[in-house]
Amino acid sequence: MIPKIPYVIYFIGVLILVLPAFLATNANKKVFFRNIATWGVIFIIIIFCYQAFNS
Repeated sequence: MIPKIPYVIYFIGVLILVLPAFLATNANKKVFFRNIATWGVIFIIIIFCYQAFNS
């Protein structure tokens, strides 16, 4: 559990920094959901790479 705590804190920090600009540039719902899906895929890839290299 301890190794995952810094990872979650970093993610929340980046989310707080990026979220206002992200919401301002994605006024259209279609664009917003496409961008959310893209960032979700990127996030999942980062998680898998992180776990693969630390296993």
